[in-house]
Amino acid sequence: MGALLDAAPRFAMACVATDPDRLLGAVFGCALGDALGLPAEGCLKAILADRYPAGLALPHAAPCRGFPLNDWSDDTDHTALVVRTLRAHALGQAADPARDFAKRLSAWAQRGFPELGDTAGLGCGGMTGRLLRSPGFLGGDPRAAAAALSGPKAGNGALMRTAPCAFTADPAGWARYLGPVTHADPLSTAACVAQALLIREVSAVPLGAAVGHRACLGEPLRAAAAGLDAKARGKFVRWLGRAARLGRAARLADLEHDGRDNRGFALQSLGCALWAFGRLAAAPARDAALFKALVGEIAMEGGDADTNAAIAGAVVGAALGYRGLPQDWLAALPHRAWLEAEVRAWAGASAEGPAARPPPAGEPGIEPPQRTA
Repeated sequence: MGALLDAAPRFAMACVATDPDRLLGAVFGCALGDALGLPAEGCLKAILADRYPAGLALPHAAPCRGFPLNDWSDDTDHTALVVRTLRAHALGQAADPARDFAKRLSAWAQRGFPELGDTAGLGCGGMTGRLLRSPGFLGGDPRAAAAALSGPKAGNGALMRTAPCAFTADPAGWARYLGPVTHADPLSTAACVAQALLIREVSAVPLGAAVGHRACLGEPLRAAAAGLDAKARGKFVRWLGRAARLGRAARLADLEHDGRDNRGFALQSLGCALWAFGRLAAAPARDAALFKALVGEIAMEGGDADTNAAIAGAVVGAALGYRGLPQDWLAALPHRAWLEAEVRAWAGASAEGPAARPPPAGEPGIEPPQRTA
């Protein structure tokens, strides 16, 4: 693990924000994993094996938990909110993206996406819900309000929406800036940095070219660990070193995702991304069948199945590109065209402009723009 943290990347992390295929691949990889895993969320692995003997697949037979049939959950909804905030910032309409995202998140919790027929945001996590009701989240500094919230803060609620940060000019900077808007824990932030940089790395590997396991992991894990104190860094190294080894040994079950104490922990979910990446790097072919196999295996482990599959799906989707994702699964998503339009609108605004990098945390904010359809 120490060698992985210290290894230098073998290719430059060129900005790939102008490659809509990889960008869409990451976002829709997240959406597909989210939608696939939704019926398995909170379940024990043994129950899922009995309920779905052939494994999970899209389309589903019936809707669940109040969501429309084959819909994604709050994981992808929040990813779309990040896309809107990044677009507004790129257009110069959101000087403080933290406040912009906080206001969008609050509006989503109350109304969802009305253009999709929502009347409220479904699936909002308990900690995020408490944060939305806390003083200062909307009227003041949302990052400070998140830090002041009592209780554990290293959940995976920020990690699940990190994928778009990978396609900015400063993936680590954006992950460090937007993650603590809701989850102000160093381990959560480190997981977000690792995820954003890993997605950037796999996005830069040409389609069909070999994926270097150590080369792609080295910089993401080193950069993620760099901002941690000694105690947190030790925990980060232990958890992710184990996950990285499992990725190569293909023992996903050893992560015990359906264990009560493991559900929703950011490093637990990042472990899924590292496991999927290890399998991806070792695969003789990277194609839609591989995507189905990887996210399907993760979803069948239970626990926080939709988020774990979404986080891993973003990494695999970035490697495959949008055109490489399973078309039958994409066709099942009820709001595919809407999400594609949202992502393309941001890509069109371009993260290459003067507002491409996150501002200092204390920069004053302005009112966010009107919601885009």
